[in-house]
Amino acid sequence: PVKNTLGTRNPENVVLISSDMKRGIITKDGKFGFNTQTPNALLDVQGDVLINTTLDVNGITTIHNTTASTNPATGALVVTGGTGIGNNLMVGTDAKIGKDLQVDEDLNVNKTATIGGATKINDLSTSTNPATGALVVAGGAGIGQDLNVGNTVKINSNATSNNATSGALVV
Repeated sequence: PVKNTLGTRNPENVVLISSDMKRGIITKDGKFGFNTQTPNALLDVQGDVLINTTLDVNGITTIHNTTASTNPATGALVVTGGTGIGNNLMVGTDAKIGKDLQVDEDLNVNKTATIGGATKINDLSTSTNPATGALVVAGGAGIGQDLNVGNTVKINSNATSNNATSGALVV
C-alpha cells in the first residue's frame, strides 16, 4: 500500500468536509470541486479565488459574465494595474480610452472616428502631391469652421466660391 495518501482505492468520490459541512469533492473520474459537489470541469470553484502571484493560462480564457463597464473599476474583467497584450486586441463593440492613446505603428479606422478634442499631428512630412504628407485624406474633407494654413496652399483642381468674401476660396 502507498503511504500518506488521501483518496479511495475504489471507484468512489472523496468528499472534503470541515465543521461537518461538505466543502469540496474529488470525484471518482478525477474532477475537483470546491463549494460544489458536482464539478463540471477538472477544477470547478464556486466562489472567489485569490491568487497572490502569477496565474499562467496556456489555453483560451473565456469570461461568461456579461456585466457592462461604465468606468475602469466596473465590468466583467477589472484590471487594476497595467495590461500587456503580446499580439492583437479585438473589441466587439465600444472601446473608451480614459486618457491618452499612443499608437506606435499604423492605426486603421474602418468606419467613422469622432474626436471630441483637438487632434495634433506631430509628423513633419512634407506634401509634394495629394497622396503624400503627414495627413492624407483619400476622399473629400468637410471643414465646419476656419482652416488656417501656415505655409503654401496648392489647389490641383477647380475651386468654387459663392461670393467674393466667403466660400471655398477667398483670395
